[in-house]
Amino acid sequence: MTNKAYADTRETGDGGETAELPQLCHNVTENAPLPMVAVEGAGHIVRYVNPAFCRLAGKSKEELVGKSFALAVPEGENNGSAALLERVYRIGITESLADQEHASDFFPAVYWSYTMWAVLASDGRTAGVMIQVQIDAHGEHRAEVEALNARLQQTNEALTLSNVRQHEETERAELLNARLYRAMQESHHRIKNNLQVISALVEIQIGETGEAAGDAYLKRIYQHIRTLASIHDLLTQQAKHTGEANDVGTRAVLGRLIPMLEETSGGRRIKAEIADARLSVNKAASLCLLVSECVSNAIKHSKGEIEITLRLEGGRAQLEICDDGSGFPSDFDWRKAANTGLSLIDGTARHDLRGEARYENHANGGGRVAITFPVPAPKNSDKPRQEIYGGEA
Repeated sequence: MTNKAYADTRETGDGGETAELPQLCHNVTENAPLPMVAVEGAGHIVRYVNPAFCRLAGKSKEELVGKSFALAVPEGENNGSAALLERVYRIGITESLADQEHASDFFPAVYWSYTMWAVLASDGRTAGVMIQVQIDAHGEHRAEVEALNARLQQTNEALTLSNVRQHEETERAELLNARLYRAMQESHHRIKNNLQVISALVEIQIGETGEAAGDAYLKRIYQHIRTLASIHDLLTQQAKHTGEANDVGTRAVLGRLIPMLEETSGGRRIKAEIADARLSVNKAASLCLLVSECVSNAIKHSKGEIEITLRLEGGRAQLEICDDGSGFPSDFDWRKAANTGLSLIDGTARHDLRGEARYENHANGGGRVAITFPVPAPKNSDKPRQEIYGGEA
């Protein structure tokens, strides 16, 4: 019989439904280990019971089938199964009800748990309800069972929480280990690069003089070492706050460098206006090295105030170091000047910063070294702020 035929027999009331529903239930639940009952219609007439339910109720199929569920399995006033059955039939939802005291002639107190769901006709209407029953415990052991269940639930919750915390701690430890490993690799790389810079400086000085470097050269190398140490100090502080130390701001590094340059300038005043851009650690070190060399040359060839300006425009940085000295000759060529500092400035600008250096004269007199190099785009659309050192710009 098709679902439509089953729906049609319910409408005509010719009794076809009493044959169809039991057969369907028999095919599905006859050998089920859990007690199962199928009831039909608003009167909740029992149409099918499986052997497991007969054993549970202590009655035969003949005693149960054809009667309403309330008469076939009478319950006490405190048992909520009748209300649950009516609600499932009317609304068509699936519900469960646990620990309902069952009126039994065989045990002093028995508790049943019910799970009920609607059996639908082909038109979607509720034709009946399938009832699954499970015996819980005898009254004399109920308190012990409930206490045991409560302890088991608490233990399970504690174990679950412990597993979650252990998993979180494991993930956190793995993340910290990965950061530490990455930081160690980066530190080794930076230290190697910085040592190579120092080695190159010493080699240039010795090659130029043909003998061991004098006090002036040692002071220059000392200044570069202090600059590199200052950058690493910034990185250490940044890593404490963010956990990362991959780049650093130009305002921060030059803000550290300029006071150190003033300490060794013989009382000269250095005025600076610095826009902020994020540079990799290697490029930041190269920028400081370049500024230090330019200021050192300015101190040597002028007597007044030295100006440092860093501006950002269109993805490029424009660095200028100006003094009030005699400036550069009109035919100046740094290659012919045989100056170690100028060689270092040009090489750092071209190779480390991927930019270019120009040697010019300021409109108001004095020399000007201008270095242009690319910088990464800012992380937000705000115009980069500028910091002024040594007085108003």
